[in-house]
Amino acid sequence: MLEEIVDKDGVCLGKGAFFDDYIIFFGNSSGTLERLASHFSKFTFRFIKQVHGDRVIASCEGAEEADGHYTSEINIALCIRTADCIPVLFKAGTSVFALHCGWRGVANGISLKALELCMEAPKQVFIGPHIPYTHFEVHNDVAARLLRNYNGMIEAQYQHSDPEKSFIDLDAILLDQFKMDEDDFIISAENTLTDTRYNSHRRDQTKDRNISFICRLN
Repeated sequence: MLEEIVDKDGVCLGKGAFFDDYIIFFGNSSGTLERLASHFSKFTFRFIKQVHGDRVIASCEGAEEADGHYTSEINIALCIRTADCIPVLFKAGTSVFALHCGWRGVANGISLKALELCMEAPKQVFIGPHIPYTHFEVHNDVAARLLRNYNGMIEAQYQHSDPEKSFIDLDAILLDQFKMDEDDFIISAENTLTDTRYNSHRRDQTKDRNISFICRLN
């Protein structure tokens, strides 16, 4: 479903999908804001000041502190910056949503707070490139926080060689929070930690981020 988006210079900016009334895009390290603004010249790009929290706000000019935003405006690209955390994009009714889901946001139910703002339930949810459970290790106190309200049928905690740590499947927890069928939960196969096309804070301690966005077209 996701296909490569290449600019006029032949540079792959990331992957995206076009629908009748909206577009989703998950950027890589080459998808800088300058290149995206040139390639998607009709869009106005809006960002939020991400703080690893659970606040979801209506999109506005100026970067407010939040980790999710939504809008029903046309040609407003709601952006999320990540470098291992999960970018979550979806359309619900006439609104589009963009969420930054780090482990703290997932533990605090940022997706549940976004769903409370939806007039209709989303039909599909898109999960962008991030660290999958095979590489996402946390200390057991963090694992306990993440699994505290988890009722899903899919295994979400995996054994680590260090008894004080676990591997955690944030995708499984998000799927449970959204209460959706697996077929409607579109998860990127790219691992930001091991795939050098993507910025990764855990791999490189970089301050650079991958830009993802969702934009309503009509």
